[in-house]
Amino acid sequence: MALGRLSQALLKSSLTQSRRQLSATADQGHDASKLWKRLTYLVALPGVARFPWGDGSKSLFHNRELNALPGGYEGDE
Repeated sequence: MALGRLSQALLKSSLTQSRRQLSATADQGHDASKLWKRLTYLVALPGVARFPWGDGSKSLFHNRELNALPGGYEGDE
């Protein structure tokens, strides 16, 4: 009987510990989703709406020597 009680106590403690870990993981996931939602609304959407990197033929990280434009590379004339 003592062995049965001991195994039940161990099983119960492991179950409550795993529940705590799962709830902590769920809380962290919720915090991460809030962070990405805020980044989307406060950084990504305003950046795309203003389109600060030119006339549309160049990207945000344009490099004259490596990135060709529709008419060819810049400086090749």
